[in-house]
Amino acid sequence: MNDPRKLLAAALCAALAGPAAAAVPSAEAERPAAQPLAAVPLVRGDLQFMLAAAHAAAAEVQAAHVVLQRSVDPHVRAYAGELIEDHAAARQRLGEIAQRKGVALPDTPTQQQAYDVATLRGLAGEKLDQVFLQRLGVEAHREALARAHREAIPVDRDEELARFAQDRLPALQQHLRKAQALYHANVAMEKVRARTLAAAPDGAAAEIREAVQVVHAMQGDPDAADLLKRAYGVFILPDYARAALGVGVQGGSGVLVTRSEGRFGNPAFYRLSGISVGPQAGAASGEIALLLMTPRAVQQFVSDSRFSINFDLALTLGEFTGREQASAGKIQDIVLWSGTQGAYAGLSFGVTNVVADEAANEAYYGRPDITPLEIFAGRVADPRNNILAMVLNA
Repeated sequence: MNDPRKLLAAALCAALAGPAAAAVPSAEAERPAAQPLAAVPLVRGDLQFMLAAAHAAAAEVQAAHVVLQRSVDPHVRAYAGELIEDHAAARQRLGEIAQRKGVALPDTPTQQQAYDVATLRGLAGEKLDQVFLQRLGVEAHREALARAHREAIPVDRDEELARFAQDRLPALQQHLRKAQALYHANVAMEKVRARTLAAAPDGAAAEIREAVQVVHAMQGDPDAADLLKRAYGVFILPDYARAALGVGVQGGSGVLVTRSEGRFGNPAFYRLSGISVGPQAGAASGEIALLLMTPRAVQQFVSDSRFSINFDLALTLGEFTGREQASAGKIQDIVLWSGTQGAYAGLSFGVTNVVADEAANEAYYGRPDITPLEIFAGRVADPRNNILAMVLNA
């Protein structure tokens, strides 16, 4: 007589795999299963969890291998490598449990998951990363977390499977958070690239207009407004994606304005090739600004063609505590302001490979080979009446 648990497992496997898989029984469903070591009754929910988890693990590993082969973003590739290692190990442990229960698990994704993996193979660049992060990163891990939460409550469920689900929760939550951070970063950087690809003069002017909006927001923050009055310069990134848990993101652009004889002058455009954020910053996207509170902080931008803002610089990136800090005479070289966090610790961020954006500066001022030094020295006129400085000097 056939074991009813095996029949139920095979039926559920076929149902989860889709119509095509249901029409042709899989080899996994027909494979003779090992006899359970203990007569532990499995309810339908246990079997559904095991089969769905096995399908999902196969999908994650297959998709991650595609990303390792085709993505050019090192952060997305690193995330894919983590998924392969973690989901493969989890699938092996689940398979050992299933063998003890007398259940044969599938080694392939469901029909829909297989379609998602096939879609990735036809993509490249940012689009590949976005689809992978959204579907196999964010959405798939939300579904996996929901399944694990249901199974982790050992009420009318198998205790061994409940422990497995409980153990999986931290890793699944970590995968979800990283996927969300990388996805938001990818989308934000795509917006930056889109502005760059637009008509160059109009694109540069649009970035100035967005920077003006950031200044308005800063002036509405009492602490930031006070810092602006004392700052020697301000570097504004109108569209920036912050990453969680120390995840770095690539790309970005910003506008720097410096003060001379008490007045802010003309803007210069810069590009960034990497940003990293500490765990306390959370995951969000929006505008940020670096307030340059000392002449040496400004000098770092003006004198070097390429540099980094991190712990390697002899710049003070300390804790911001508002007016008490100023009254105590503790002046930081750089203070980070975020549209969602206000002014906060410089220690929570790092910026690598800051370089003058020659194309944007040329497009905005209409002069080839123009340098930030010429801009800050006032040797060139702003063709758009320098609305950013007007707002800062108001």
